[in-house]
This record gives sequence, structure tokens and C-alpha cells, in this order.
Amino acid sequence: MDRTVIAKIEGGYRKDIVLNEVVTLCAALGVAPLHMIVPWDDDWMVALGARGLERKDAAPKAMEPAHVVRDWFVGKRALRVTDDTRLYHYMQKPPQAVVDNAKARKKERKS
Repeated sequence: MDRTVIAKIEGGYRKDIVLNEVVTLCAALGVAPLHMIVPWDDDWMVALGARGLERKDAAPKAMEPAHVVRDWFVGKRALRVTDDTRLYHYMQKPPQAVVDNAKARKKERKS
């Protein structure tokens, strides 16, 4: 990715970023694309506006909690009751090493 593209994105001069640019940036930064797109903090409300995911300037009915948008984004749940639930499947159980790692990090945070 060209440095000028990155500078324009960082500076807010480019509002629309294509998927391959998001994936490239995430790979370079070592961040999962989901966490770059949807806020991690469950207190955030995410606007699903005409321009996609936004964090502000949305009609109240278009706002969804971040955890709901994350679940929808990875296919765990439908976003609206009118969505076809057959298209959403809960992801398989994570490997035990991932579960153990998450528990260890949670324990460290409490200490």
C-alpha cells in the first residue's frame, strides 16, 4: 500500500476505504479486521447508516450496540428479526488453547 494512501486515511481525507485496504492495514498492524471495523467496547453504539458502519450521525432506530454488530458481522446472529436466520450459523467452538489463553489474560487483568 502506498504511503500517500495511508496518510490520506490517517488524515481523514479518505473516508471510503475498500476491503482489500482494510485487510492490508490489519495484517500490517496485527489486528483482526473485525476489531478495526467494529468497536471492541460494548458501551459503543454503532450506526448502520447508508454509508455503512458509522459511530455517529445516525437515526436512533439505526443504532445497535457494538456487541450485537460484532455478532452479526461474524455470522453469529441476525441483525434484525426480519433477517433470514438460516443464513446465520454460530461459529464452531474455539480450540482449548484459545480458551485457556483468554482465561489467563482475564485473570491477569483482575490481579
